[in-house]
Amino acid sequence: MIKIPSKIDVQPSISWEMAFVFANFSLFSYDDESGIKSKLKNTGFDLKKFIQKSARDRNWLGRRKIECFVAADEECKTVVISFRGTESFSEATISSTSNKSKFHGILSHDGYVKAYGVIKDSLLAVLNNCVSSDTVIYFTGHSLGGSLAQVAALDLKEIYSIGGIYTFGQPKVFKSDPHISNNWYIVHKNDPVPELNPAFKHFGRCGQLGTRSLEPTGIAFIDAGKYWWYASFGHHKNVNYIKEIKTKINSRDVNRQYAEIFNQPNIA
Repeated sequence: MIKIPSKIDVQPSISWEMAFVFANFSLFSYDDESGIKSKLKNTGFDLKKFIQKSARDRNWLGRRKIECFVAADEECKTVVISFRGTESFSEATISSTSNKSKFHGILSHDGYVKAYGVIKDSLLAVLNNCVSSDTVIYFTGHSLGGSLAQVAALDLKEIYSIGGIYTFGQPKVFKSDPHISNNWYIVHKNDPVPELNPAFKHFGRCGQLGTRSLEPTGIAFIDAGKYWWYASFGHHKNVNYIKEIKTKINSRDVNRQYAEIFNQPNIA
């Protein structure tokens, strides 16, 4: 079973073990409800709700559906909210020209704020039923899902106890610091998507990947407003983030444990 900290302490350095856990939770979000339930069964977390809402206007995002799931370890008083990310480069880049809007006093990417607004009421309804005064909430997501995790954490940090955020390959969201503790954004040095939206910045602390080359899975030009990249989509894929993070975990015993929990080959 996974033990995610239920006590809020500022982490002096990144825990790659926790990054691996949350990278898998972010991967689960790409599945349907039954698939998520199946993947959670060995983690100690139960699926509380799979949320899928349709967006009326896709011009600001490129997707008609916004999805996330809420999972809880009731014994440890820990909740994880995982937001589904993008499935293609077109989805990742279509929002790069979005306007800025104020969100909790911070200039933010208007597209991500609107996308979060699609599921906010449904998410709050779930949290009101499964979160108590001593519950700690973590947010995670890959790509677009990571940006939505940032927006959600900013929105909910005054209501609930936030344990932290772990995002993977997320585009930039805010113009100024949202001041969220344990805000870790993990990026691969050859992944161009985290550099989207140059009018905004990354905040929190960065976990850098890119110690070995990944197999390319397709080549694309990416328009990010002012800049162009010629890059492999393989560096952005969630599964490749997971592969890279596994190389950061030194303990073979921990690696074997996670391999059993997440049904993945261990490093041997």
